[in-house]
Parts: sequence; C-alpha cells; structure tokens
Amino acid sequence: MHDNIHSLFSFGFGGDMSAASYFEDLPEDVKRIVSEHAHEFHSVDEMKKYVENLLKP
Repeated sequence: MHDNIHSLFSFGFGGDMSAASYFEDLPEDVKRIVSEHAHEFHSVDEMKKYVENLLKP
C-alpha cells in the first residue's frame, strides 16, 4: 500500500530515515492518503505540510 512513499524516502529524499519514521508514525488513513499523493511531493517538508493540512480540524 505504501510502496510509492517508501520509494520516495529511499530515493527521492536521499534515504531520509527520519522522514520514514515520521511517516510510519502517522495514522493508517493518513498514510494511505499521503502514499496516494507521494508523486506530488518534492521534499520531506512538502509532505509534512500536506500532512499538517490533512490533520487540521
């Protein structure tokens, strides 16, 4: 399910393990959404901002 995002951490983000850890700590539904949009992120910061917006009340 999360292959896109794992590829992004391994290659696109230079193997950033802190980003991978951040992703793994997210709720399952958020992981699914982030994974579906992985191709849209050009940095870990972009992904984190996207997640912050998802989690806003």
